Amino acid sequence: MNRFVKKVLRALSFRSKERPFKVSSAFSEMIASETHNKVVLTHEGVAVPPIIMRDKVRKSAVMAEDFILEGQQAFLAIKDILAQNNVRVGHNTDIFEFGVGCGRIARHFLGSNIGSFQGSDVDYQLTSWCTDVLSNKDARFSFFKNEYFPPLAVEESTIDILFSISVFTHMQKAAQEAWLREMSKPIKPGGHLLLSIIEDSEDQLRTGIRVRERIDGEYKREWFGVGDAPETYFSTANTSRYITDTLKDNFQFVAGRSKAIRGRQSLLLFKKTI
Repeated sequence: MNRFVKKVLRALSFRSKERPFKVSSAFSEMIASETHNKVVLTHEGVAVPPIIMRDKVRKSAVMAEDFILEGQQAFLAIKDILAQNNVRVGHNTDIFEFGVGCGRIARHFLGSNIGSFQGSDVDYQLTSWCTDVLSNKDARFSFFKNEYFPPLAVEESTIDILFSISVFTHMQKAAQEAWLREMSKPIKPGGHLLLSIIEDSEDQLRTGIRVRERIDGEYKREWFGVGDAPETYFSTANTSRYITDTLKDNFQFVAGRSKAIRGRQSLLLFKKTI
């Protein structure tokens, strides 16, 4: 790893509103560089998204190796918590990923013994890439753009497992609660919902939710300020009780696993009851 890349990675640490993040011009130029984005990489015969897309889904993991390994780690964590709780995944299982990005996790389902895989994201560039690349690898895979607020364009009671990783961790309170209510609609009775959250204890977070505006200068997205979308980005923490209470009318809490995603985010598994 050369000195420039090391410098870029060191610059990627999180800064809250109280400690503004100054974007490295070298980093910005590297991400936007046409030359860098023309580099075509593959993993197991499937293209890796260009660096500008990898940057959108994970600031600290823009290198192709990080993108692949972190997606695989999340995929294995999902498989593990489902298996540990006797949630069967087979050739009739229909899966949906909310906040699919450019397929960091979805790509690891290619070749799996599942019925179908759908994914949505607020960023059209990312879902278009998934359609062009992942759908062409497997016709059972399909992707579309969702808006910042519900509804979700999926037929009711058609999904067996819906998962969302590192998405509710970036929502303002109104959006988070709206999507938690929306999640019950596409899932079949007896189906499962799997979410990752940045989890704090009830002693640390008595209201159950904390939303911090992120003013990192590099967080610029085409969808900012469009429709009902905010003009900024957020870092959101929750307690598991808060999420469970919000979902209690439609879901039963099954299991939780702390630090399951990148050693930081908790996984919460729910079963739809009605």
